[in-house]
Amino acid sequence: MRTEVNYIKRNAFEFIEQVMKGKVTKQKAAIILNCTIRTINRKIIRYKQNGIKGFIHKNCNKKSNQATHKVVVDKILKLRYEIYYDFSYIHFWEKLIQDHDIKISYKTLIFILEKQYIISPF
Repeated sequence: MRTEVNYIKRNAFEFIEQVMKGKVTKQKAAIILNCTIRTINRKIIRYKQNGIKGFIHKNCNKKSNQATHKVVVDKILKLRYEIYYDFSYIHFWEKLIQDHDIKISYKTLIFILEKQYIISPF
């Protein structure tokens, strides 16, 4: 699991730490971090409960629900390499839908193929 914190979040963490020690007021921290005092209070609670890990976004390192499954991507690449190697993007996309019942968007197909450095011959 990713545990590193980017610069902005580390900066927020350091300010919250200073607020906790009494070196900086909540008002000043809110102005510097460009947020409200209420947000500062929530960050203080999160800091007390989780430490620096409380500043890492909860969706970090989670796969998107809309991501194309690896099995489907592998099948698309296999078809492209073995059967449809000389088809244009559009024609290949149409064949996937008609003959192989693989329903993905045209943009997703282009993304998959270009990620593998496969370009359209036309």
